[in-house]
Amino acid sequence: MRVLHLIDHLGAGGAQTSLVDLLEARGTDIDPMVWCLSRRALPELAERLARGGVRSEVLGLSKTNPMGLARLRRRLADRRPQLVHAHLEYSSMLAAAVAPTGTAAPIVVHLDNDVYRRPRLARLAGRLLAPRVAGYIAVSTGVRDSAIRAYGTRARRIAVVPPGIDVQRFDRTRIDPVMTARLRQGASRVVGTVGRLAGQKALHVLLDATPILLADDAGTRVLIVGDGPLRPALERHARRLGIDDAVTFAGHQADVVPAYAAMDVFVLPSSYEGFGIVFVEAMASGVPVIASKVGGLLDFLVDNDNALLHEPRSPASIAAALTRGLSD
Repeated sequence: MRVLHLIDHLGAGGAQTSLVDLLEARGTDIDPMVWCLSRRALPELAERLARGGVRSEVLGLSKTNPMGLARLRRRLADRRPQLVHAHLEYSSMLAAAVAPTGTAAPIVVHLDNDVYRRPRLARLAGRLLAPRVAGYIAVSTGVRDSAIRAYGTRARRIAVVPPGIDVQRFDRTRIDPVMTARLRQGASRVVGTVGRLAGQKALHVLLDATPILLADDAGTRVLIVGDGPLRPALERHARRLGIDDAVTFAGHQADVVPAYAAMDVFVLPSSYEGFGIVFVEAMASGVPVIASKVGGLLDFLVDNDNALLHEPRSPASIAAALTRGLSD
């Protein structure tokens, strides 16, 4: 089966990583193509696609350049995929808008975050285009419920399919201990996180909780892996709090496995999550997880069972959960 995956970009993000993981695990009867709207891409994701024999192309489309819509329609007619799998907001709307009706390949839209949080015009466009979509894949029940709220009965089938990971990638026995020691920097305990440095992840809450952790153990280090638009603001916030010596901004890491191995506990105080695959990665690495009581996280994280959950946007709550986790 010829399957076309249409995605906004192959930069940092859970949707992009999940797509590459999916393609690496595909069956032999699947002939995939990946079309990216923009050129933004992580080299390691592009390399994984190439190693897996997956053809990828850049279309050069953007929200400010709608002139490529006709070209996209022609390319779809020329390549004739048997299924179009659209990922992320803009790609999903484009696929539904330009694909010819009737004999065209069915369109499946992958929903990986809260649809109702999108701007009103985007929700309206999605609602109007919903009848052209054969089905939706929601990564969690929360995302499914938000799609029902946004699109109503205009959306046809919505199936909840949580993303998976290749657990063999997170085998700690293959990690260089020297690299792990370098990331720990001699700390007595390491509180770590992995994610894009954007508002959704609410990492300022973790920084606000750090003085409490340092008062309990001055040898604590906070390891922040990832990059994003809020990095300069977060670094300034750490300096204002006087904790910059205890916080490491490690930036983007092509291989996050050594970072997980350096952590004693994993935490990401997100204000919302469609699913939160980094928590699954941390668990696969054998690292205890602490999370906000939000969204798709509640599909698989159970307080006092496989995780410790804290109240969103509460430094005191996150500090209490971290202190308990680190002492258990």
